[in-house]
Amino acid sequence: GLIAASIYEPLSTEDQHFLDEALEKNPEYRQEFEELSAFVKNLPTESPAYQGDLRPILEESIREIPVRKSFWNPLHVAGLFAILLVGLLSYQYISVERVEKKHAVSEEASKSEENADAKPSAMELALDEATQLQIKRDHSAVLVLAKAIEENPDDPNVQDAQLKLAQLEYDHGQRFAEAQEAYAALRINHPDFWSYQPRAHKRLGLLESTQQEDYAPLLALNKAMASSDEQFAKLEDVIVQYPGTLIASAAVDAMRASVGGLESTGGAFQAAGLEALRTKCTNPIALAQVDYHLGEVYWKEMKDKDRARAAFCQIPQTVPALAQAAQVALDELGACPVEPQGSLLNTSFAGKSMIVLTSFSIRHL
Repeated sequence: GLIAASIYEPLSTEDQHFLDEALEKNPEYRQEFEELSAFVKNLPTESPAYQGDLRPILEESIREIPVRKSFWNPLHVAGLFAILLVGLLSYQYISVERVEKKHAVSEEASKSEENADAKPSAMELALDEATQLQIKRDHSAVLVLAKAIEENPDDPNVQDAQLKLAQLEYDHGQRFAEAQEAYAALRINHPDFWSYQPRAHKRLGLLESTQQEDYAPLLALNKAMASSDEQFAKLEDVIVQYPGTLIASAAVDAMRASVGGLESTGGAFQAAGLEALRTKCTNPIALAQVDYHLGEVYWKEMKDKDRARAAFCQIPQTVPALAQAAQVALDELGACPVEPQGSLLNTSFAGKSMIVLTSFSIRHL
């Protein structure tokens, strides 16, 4: 083996390098190398000089000296044989390992070449075609995807096709019933993939929450978001119509984006954006919705109970959906003070809030 060969003669540069790496990584190889090296060093290197006939003297000396065990007893021979055998097997193992590594590299390169030459699957072709049709605003893209999904349910790209189908139904056709069905299928059939799609979660929630009203609240929200003029005021109107709902929450997010709010999941950034947003609100009901979101961020994200309580205490009882939700939070955070203090209350709303809220209450009786 390489170990035995290295002791008796110099190895090639490549073999020496390979042996050094093996000795460094494998303690058994190092022990074997050290034992074999020690054994070789103890072998006699020269024969004693012959001077005359020493046989009679040697025979007499042998008779007088007690018999000692020879170094070359069967146990020593067996041990040496075992060491050489282990060396041979180690060399064979290392050689096989080197061959296997070279074979693996070669096999990987072959696979890469095969993948480069492989033709796109039917699902990949369908996704490409749907994208081109989407660019042309051709709604037949959904038909292409639906057919590909039906014919190739086990394709590894089927989950991407299902998501794209749902997005096209929601965005381009505003076919909300079909979009809800597509998102629900994605959630049921591909739960692992679904867990990494927060936007899809939000959309399905909006669809399910407005299904009983034939998606009218969602249509109003999308119309306000698509407005090129007075978008902020129109989003406030959506909140006034649907306070305390997922639609109102989505409208708050859209309002924050319309005034350049930071897109961040961090609690401090969310709170800063909502604090800036509430100074721009012109409708007390919209302000109450923003205060509710602000209380949630202070409470759940930033663990600041005092500011959370102050935010929830600003929500008037004349908006029942928000007031009830705020009271649930206050049951845990503690009751409001008799006269709420803090920077959260914008007193300029105090006078007109009762007028607007009363008008809203009468209109919805």
